[in-house]
Amino acid sequence: MNILNILLFLKLPVAPHSRTGSPFALKLETWLRLCKVKYEPRYSTRMSSRQQTPFVELDGVQYPDSNLVMKVLREKGVGVDPDEVAGVKEERGKMARAHMARCECYKK
Repeated sequence: MNILNILLFLKLPVAPHSRTGSPFALKLETWLRLCKVKYEPRYSTRMSSRQQTPFVELDGVQYPDSNLVMKVLREKGVGVDPDEVAGVKEERGKMARAHMARCECYKK
């Protein structure tokens, strides 16, 4: 991770019987681990500038959305691409991301 100084991953404190109370924090942390991105977890009740959690601070800039974080890190070429490692074709990767976005926006 030579192009970045430090990646701070801010999320809510851990609950006694749960890794996290936020599915977005779980998604982002899993993605960071899959991509082998080094990060420093910070447990805090502080919210982002958009009143969201989790969020990432990267070189002093705040990224308050898990999907935005993944997009920015992909654009910067940080870590490995999990689709590439798994041998997923570009079209299937796009379909998977579209499906994930649809599931996140689903409301009953």
